[in-house]
Amino acid sequence: MPPDAFDVPLHPDAVLERVRSSLGRPPRRMLGLKVEPEYVGVIEGRRFEVWERRRQAVHLLGTVSGVRGGSRVELESTITGRARVLIGLFLALLGVFAYGITTMPGERALPELTPVFAVLGVASAPLLFWWISRTQRAALHAWVRGLFAEPATPRGDARRG
Repeated sequence: MPPDAFDVPLHPDAVLERVRSSLGRPPRRMLGLKVEPEYVGVIEGRRFEVWERRRQAVHLLGTVSGVRGGSRVELESTITGRARVLIGLFLALLGVFAYGITTMPGERALPELTPVFAVLGVASAPLLFWWISRTQRAALHAWVRGLFAEPATPRGDARRG
C-alpha cells in the first residue's frame, strides 16, 4: 500500500510525544466490555509502529520528519510475518479440507456441484482476509490522523484571551 503523508504544525518531537501519550490508554468499557479499540506500539527515534491490541495482524509504520513550519508524518501499513504464515496455513488447510470433501466416497445430494462449492470457498477466503485487513488499515490511519485533527494550542495562547 502506498504511504499516506500529511503535515502537522508541530515539532517532530512533539508529534512523537503525542503518539506516545496516546498509546496504551485503557479503552472505554460498557458493562465490563471494551467498546473502543486500544492502540499499542513502539517508538524508536523518529519512527513508530502502532497496532490495535486485539487485532494484531495489521501494523502501521510511521516516520516523522521535520519540514518548514512543522513536521511531515508518513504512514504505511503492513501485515506482520506471523499473520502471513498463519493465513497461508489456514488457506492450505482449507484447500486440503475442500479436496477431502470433493473426493469423499458415498452418496452426495449434488455431486457435480461439490467441487464448485469447494473452489468458491477456497477462493473467497483470501477476499475475506483482504477485506478485514483493509478495515484494520483504515482504522489505524484514522486513529493517527485523529491525533492531529485539532492542533494543540500553545500554552501562551491560553493566557492571552
